[in-house]
Order: sequence, then structure tokens, then C-alpha cells
Amino acid sequence: MRFEKYRLLLIPVIALHNLEEWAAYPVYGSISPALVSRRPMAIAEPPWHVLEVAWALVTVLPAVLIAAATRTGHHRLLDALVCWVASMYLANAVVPHTLELVVGRVYAPGVVTALVLNIPFCFLLLRQATVEHYLTRRQMMVVVGAGILSVVPVLMCVLAVATAIVQALGA
Repeated sequence: MRFEKYRLLLIPVIALHNLEEWAAYPVYGSISPALVSRRPMAIAEPPWHVLEVAWALVTVLPAVLIAAATRTGHHRLLDALVCWVASMYLANAVVPHTLELVVGRVYAPGVVTALVLNIPFCFLLLRQATVEHYLTRRQMMVVVGAGILSVVPVLMCVLAVATAIVQALGA
């Protein structure tokens, strides 16, 4: 399959993963219950409305980026940003989802799509982008490294924006 197709299919892959987290979270109360119980200091889980807005943001914003990249055809910056998003979802599939399954030996919201969809799909998308020379190997290494390193800061920013939106709406 060509990179253009992978790029477009990243939208439903992201949406399905976020849908699984959203649907399962009320039952499990955390994306990573086993890891939460093992951390040295307590960090409060965001309120439900904030999480809902955050899931909407991390679904819609990548879709807008991917749509823009699709419209422009072959644009090195937009293609790199799509690969950056894919690398963040790949990293997120490993930590916390796969780690949660290994450590806690229980289901946690998002683990099914993380293992079945995100890991193989994002790996193939990133590989195909390199094979088709959308990015060089060196560029891909930088993009993937940036994706891995930026997961937590991006998540924190998304939660801050989601909190602001919820507060502005008075929910």
C-alpha cells in the first residue's frame, strides 16, 4: 500500500483508538490503572468533561492536519508532521498501553486498538514514508524521536486546552 493511503487511513485508526479509550474509561477510571497505582506521587485524573474534550482534540486536530497533507499531495513539512503524529500514536501504544498490559496484566482503555491497530499500522506508515522517499531515513529518525519525546508535553498541552475550553463553556 502506498504512503498516501496509509496517511489517509491514519484518521480512522486514530479515531478508533480514541473511541475505545472514551468508551472504556468510565468502566476502568484510568487509561493505565496499574501504572497509576505504582507511581510515587499521586496525580489527579482530569475530570470526565476535560477528557472528552481532549479526546475530541486529539482526534480532530490530526484529522485536519492529515486532510491538509492529503490536499497538498507531497509536501515535506506536512508529511513530516503526519509521521510525527503517527510516531506519537506509536509511542502511546507502547507506553502506557502495552506497558500497562504487561505490568498490570489487565485490560486498560485503548490497549486493544493500540496493539491490533496502532503499533502495526503506524510502523507500516512510517516505513512506507521512508521507502517512498517522503522522508529520508535520517529525517524519519528525527521525526520519530521528536514524536516519542513530545507525547507527554503534547498531552499536557491538550489537557490544558481542554480544561480551558471546559471552563469557558461552564461545563
